[in-house]
Amino acid sequence: MKSEAVAKVRARRFPPYKPTLPMTVTLRLASAKAAEAATRKPGVRRVDEYTVECRVERQCDVVKWIVNTGLE
Repeated sequence: MKSEAVAKVRARRFPPYKPTLPMTVTLRLASAKAAEAATRKPGVRRVDEYTVECRVERQCDVVKWIVNTGLE
């Protein structure tokens, strides 16, 4: 099984990763302060002291949500 996976990678015969959309992205941050700051962005909700989550419609929205840059 493992050798089969390695052979596929070496031959580049594996399908691209395509998650089911929309999806919920969960981030565990290093501090409660960072989690609090993240909740100021639209659609973000606090899960616990260090964890936030957001539902995104497109894969590229993950980057836009985290670093506030990317596709419109």
